[in-house]
Amino acid sequence: CFDEAQYKRGYGLIALARNEFEEAKQHFSAVNDYEGLGLAHMGLHEIEQAKVAFEKGYNWSGLGLVAVEERNFDEAKMYFDRVNDYSGYGTIALAKNQFEEAREHFIKGNDYRGVGLTYLGRHDWAKAEESFRKAKDWSGLGMLALAKKDYEEAERCFTKVNDQSGYGFIALGKRDYKKALEYFTKVNNQRGIGLAYLGMREEEKAMEAFEKARDWSGKGELHLAKQQYKEARECFLKANDLSGLGRVALKEQKVAEAEEYFQQANDMAGMGLIHLATRNNDAAIEEFTKTNDYAGMGYALLARGEYALAKEYFTKAHEYNGLGDYYSKMHDFKKAREMFARDYNPVKVIQSYRNDYTLENKLEQAVAYAEQALQEGRMIPEILMELADIYYDLKDYDKSIEVLDEAAAHEGYASEANLRKGRIYFYLRDLDKAEQAFKLVKADDFSQEGQYKSAQMSLKTIAAYREIPQEDFELLKPAQSF
Repeated sequence: CFDEAQYKRGYGLIALARNEFEEAKQHFSAVNDYEGLGLAHMGLHEIEQAKVAFEKGYNWSGLGLVAVEERNFDEAKMYFDRVNDYSGYGTIALAKNQFEEAREHFIKGNDYRGVGLTYLGRHDWAKAEESFRKAKDWSGLGMLALAKKDYEEAERCFTKVNDQSGYGFIALGKRDYKKALEYFTKVNNQRGIGLAYLGMREEEKAMEAFEKARDWSGKGELHLAKQQYKEARECFLKANDLSGLGRVALKEQKVAEAEEYFQQANDMAGMGLIHLATRNNDAAIEEFTKTNDYAGMGYALLARGEYALAKEYFTKAHEYNGLGDYYSKMHDFKKAREMFARDYNPVKVIQSYRNDYTLENKLEQAVAYAEQALQEGRMIPEILMELADIYYDLKDYDKSIEVLDEAAAHEGYASEANLRKGRIYFYLRDLDKAEQAFKLVKADDFSQEGQYKSAQMSLKTIAAYREIPQEDFELLKPAQSF
């Protein structure tokens, strides 16, 4: 019986090493190996089941890992303190993106995988590779290859250990979000699931997954994509995500602050974004080259007018938005729309219809596409904004205002919708309704500051118009544009 138990435990360990977590659970359950069972549950992100198993086995390190997953760092430290677990301490620091502190702990615990992860977080690829090789960590080497955009090598490494999450991250890198979702779902990787949904712009599902994973960085990425900079900053601060904070600062045009964050994070791609934003394309290309950021290089080359080379890099990066921009530059609007659709971006498809001078009924086609896109549920408030503009161009002002009212009901979009409503009413010389709409424009976030200033200027213009004698005012014609 003892030998049989040992065999079962051994088979469980083999399955665990191969990331075959369901099989590992069967073997460990057969011999009541609660440590192994807990680790198998952790591999499947089954946190509650892992906690039960570790409690049955009085496994303090395992319970510490559960607490880290729950981002309950004080509780995690309490458990790790009971067994003086240096790797555990390192895991806490790593979860906080405190790479130097994490490295010190991992070194004390001879945890070379952990050491490699800290170097990977600091973009020090040579030292990361050295550490992962010492640990014989194929998943770590796969993540390193992934960072280098070497998907073939990443797949080779992940295949050696059947790393489904690794396959998912490869698919993410290739913008194949549906395939990524399949891989992440197999191992219940909620962070990966959230990132896949974010790529497909299914924001509610993305947020749900990030909430389950207690992933503040993921939530920050979602808010950043929605231009909700205040919320994004709060999330990145909770995660101590310096690169995320740098991108928020850059969006807010705080270049010096962004540079400080990117330098602290040793984020060369972030530095490339700064150079791209400040139109220093040569410097941007230099930084993007350091991290094999082909998408970044494509945008810098596009800005520099090297269109053929930009297309080459966009293709290599599976950067469909960039390819859409390229085809738009080439006035191949149909092909551009194909690329924007592959990027799950209905708004840019609609904009492409509006810009396509080769179509006689471009606005009607844009409306038809927008109505169809609304049924799919992606980027609904953004689509409504585009639709309102189209109805304005079609001189259907009542319909435009109706659509803007619908957009205003979505969180974070009321100010922009009311600004546009105010402009329509001002165009129609309905100053009372224009004034009412402009007064509803707030300045709660950086993305709304420009809207607020514009609304305040319009209110001053309305006040000036009210000073015009009534008989002269009647002679004024509506403006021809916003």
